[in-house]
Amino acid sequence: MNNLPGGGPVRRKDPRLVQQNVNRPLMNNTIGIIKPAGTIYPSSVTRDPFGPPLFDEKRQSTAQQDYNMNQTMKAALNYANSASFGFYISKPSVHNNNIIPCIPRF
Repeated sequence: MNNLPGGGPVRRKDPRLVQQNVNRPLMNNTIGIIKPAGTIYPSSVTRDPFGPPLFDEKRQSTAQQDYNMNQTMKAALNYANSASFGFYISKPSVHNNNIIPCIPRF
């Protein structure tokens, strides 16, 4: 302990205790953590029965549909290029059908 002029004794903290306090989780923090929307959480996290969904289900289904469309377009292009003499460019139509216009090779 050091005695400073104008004040009481100053106690220095033991560095081992300071390190232990840094690594110890907060036990009294029972307030729910705010999580950003669209984040996918591990399956061990449980959702409140009347709470919001843990992840954006619409975004996940849209990504799956985009992936399936890309796979379909790749398959159509591979078939078109193997069966004919021309350059094929695939485009999705308004109703998500593949339109494959042909540019002939000369």
